[in-house]
Amino acid sequence: MLAKSQRIKQGRDFHNIYKSGHRVSGRYILLFFRPGAGESSRVGFVVSKKVGKAVIRNRAKRRLRALWREIMPGLKQPFDVVINARPSIKESSCEELHKDLLFTLKKAKLC
Repeated sequence: MLAKSQRIKQGRDFHNIYKSGHRVSGRYILLFFRPGAGESSRVGFVVSKKVGKAVIRNRAKRRLRALWREIMPGLKQPFDVVINARPSIKESSCEELHKDLLFTLKKAKLC
């Protein structure tokens, strides 16, 4: 589980990242980011009802959180990141999702 200092939970934080941050798209995710003010990177996950019912949405969030824990130590500097899942995430394998997340982070020059 991510520490409280590494999570984005407030709606205003999500809104600020959407409004003032940058956007990079991948095959299965959309990545919104901006430089963070804290000492560690923070992340928030968004999976809409377009993805599927609750079981599928929760599975997508669990997969994204697990991948994020592996990748987070390799980030260059503290960033605030919001990861939005696209509806196509339910057809992806774990390996494809991992490659897409890495590709998207490299495209954004975060790792």
